[in-house]
Amino acid sequence: MALLWFQKLLWKRLQAVVPPGRHGRRARPSARLGLEALEERLTPATSPDVSSFQANIDHIVVIYQENWSFDALYGSFPGANGIANATDANGNLLIPQVDKNGTPITTLPTPSTDPKAPGVAGLPAKPYDLAPYVPPDGTTSDIVHRFYTEQLQIGNGALQPGSDNNNKFLGWSDNKSLVLSHFDATNLPEGLLAQQYTMDDNFFHAAYGGSYLNAQWLVAAATPQWTQPIPTGFQSSFDPPTQALSDKNLTIDGKYVVNTTFAAQAPHPASFLPGDPKLEAPINDNHPLLPNGQPDPTYTPTIGDRLDAAGVSWKWYAGGWTNALKGQADPLFQYHHQPFAYYANYAPFNADGTPNAQTNSLLNPNAHLQDQSALSTDLANGTLPAVTFIKQLGPNNEHPGYASLLQGQQATADLVHAIQNSSAWAHTAIVITYDENGGRWDHVAPPANNGPWGDGTRVPSIVISPYAKMGFVDHTQHDTLSILKTIEQRFNLQPLDQYDAQASSLLNDFNFSVATPPTPAPVPPPPVSITFGPFGPVTEVVRADGTLTQYDAFGAHLLGGGVRSASVAFGPAGEVVLVTRADGTLTQYDSAGAHLLGAGAQSAGVAFGPAGEVVLVTRPDGTLASYDASGAHLLGGGVRSASAAFGPAGLVIDVVRTDGSLIRYSAAGAQALGEGVQVEGLAFGPTGLVVDIVFQDGTFSMFDAFGRHDQGKIF
Repeated sequence: MALLWFQKLLWKRLQAVVPPGRHGRRARPSARLGLEALEERLTPATSPDVSSFQANIDHIVVIYQENWSFDALYGSFPGANGIANATDANGNLLIPQVDKNGTPITTLPTPSTDPKAPGVAGLPAKPYDLAPYVPPDGTTSDIVHRFYTEQLQIGNGALQPGSDNNNKFLGWSDNKSLVLSHFDATNLPEGLLAQQYTMDDNFFHAAYGGSYLNAQWLVAAATPQWTQPIPTGFQSSFDPPTQALSDKNLTIDGKYVVNTTFAAQAPHPASFLPGDPKLEAPINDNHPLLPNGQPDPTYTPTIGDRLDAAGVSWKWYAGGWTNALKGQADPLFQYHHQPFAYYANYAPFNADGTPNAQTNSLLNPNAHLQDQSALSTDLANGTLPAVTFIKQLGPNNEHPGYASLLQGQQATADLVHAIQNSSAWAHTAIVITYDENGGRWDHVAPPANNGPWGDGTRVPSIVISPYAKMGFVDHTQHDTLSILKTIEQRFNLQPLDQYDAQASSLLNDFNFSVATPPTPAPVPPPPVSITFGPFGPVTEVVRADGTLTQYDAFGAHLLGGGVRSASVAFGPAGEVVLVTRADGTLTQYDSAGAHLLGAGAQSAGVAFGPAGEVVLVTRPDGTLASYDASGAHLLGGGVRSASAAFGPAGLVIDVVRTDGSLIRYSAAGAQALGEGVQVEGLAFGPTGLVVDIVFQDGTFSMFDAFGRHDQGKIF
């Protein structure tokens, strides 16, 4: 069963914010004046010079996630410019949302505009926590996020007079019930990484609108030109008197592609037949000059072209790419999330539909555009490219409407840990960011750095590296083009155009002043705990990144992050879970709520016997203590972890020593059971004793009356 009350407790976090100083190119009204800044988490040092960056970073990895504004995930992140800076003491917006005509909106619609979140109907029109209505492992409907729509929501004045302060996000949305919703992702998998490394809280997506255009700006710092005949219904329009907006594929003048359009020579939906005029012809990145020697105005180079010209290795790894090339795309494969495939130098198919021998990875294993599965091979072989882009398959990209936030966060953390466990880690910089805001509100109005194209709304960005500033929130203004600028600085590349030339770089997020880079903390063994409840076995698994997952008869339930170990048991009043956190605090969760039991614990286990509850606590110094109705009992030292269960013959305690040996203590005495164990959990069920063991090589196996059952590797 899913512990929903436990989930809510794990997701809550006290708010502590720092209002940043903004350095935008145009002044905007402040949401709150005269705030006292809280103490910074870490005072930033001076930015390193480019030569230090070049000398110490060999690999830049960009993990490009989907559709969340900064406030929607990290509005409560410690030290960041969050929601508290946009609201009064009662949580009301200092700059209220208004409708298209400027009339204040006081409540959300009734019924809810999102059938997956009916409980939010009629809530006050102010930021609210979505977790009580839709948990982070659930899904909601999507929210409109298109080129002209976002400009009207921001109020940038391009289509009609606006206040330029993000006050019409509700007024121009198709899913008003979700626009102001947020999760506190501080203690979710990516949030935990951000707490350890650097969070950029003043980072904007470069272009207005959705994934298509922002992916183009990530690789080319430009909006694609439309050089083909304009199909019917392809051109946008806006009528100021009636405020009727038709936000279509092309700009109002029909010259540029701004909303989702599919590539003619790359995987695209099967509903488009060859030669369909709505398919976008390859973008010119291979001939800068016309036949007469004059510059070709359609020429649009990409960062890939710059890297190729400089002899720098790079790849774009996409989840589901191989199947898409075969015409067997996963239902959640997003064709328009693959920007390089739109360009002549990298399109994987020829004009006649045949695979291109150089650019199609089915024919050329060294092609730049690869399936994400190839990343694991490259990490294992020590062949990670100098520049890596990762676009995960739909279920893992966090996109509201079809993906779970929690699953995507965990998948992203897994990618980071895979890199950290590779030979490349010592000289790698990882950037996790989001393509755009997905239609969700953020309180910081964006700058106008990119002419008529952007910037769009603020989005999260996390920088992870052995050289990243630790526990740092960077308030420097950045946007998507800051990634290009950083790549260009590292590899001495010329900018693509005026927009990335003027962008800020991410160098302020690094500290190269130390003699040797800090190494990541040793990955702890993932604890496991197993018990039997009314519906069969229940297992708790804590992964190396601190996420806690419960497995039971109803499936797998990701319960949150920030956990070192967890143990589960069923007592007279139902399920009891003990959670040890990274700071050593020990908390018990049961039907009566949460109870802080103390601090200084490495791990803990719980079991119920005839005399009541028995709790085993392992301390960081390796001592093991037992707490029961008769008091505290010191059981010895040299212990890594311990678990307990009551069987027909009484209490059984299994102890894993620091040398990996496993010893069982019971009424029959002490019994050595083997070596090479990381952690272990045991329980008695209908068929007798069941033991879960994680071995030192990361394999996870279950032993019961029917033999050994291998569960695969979990780290």
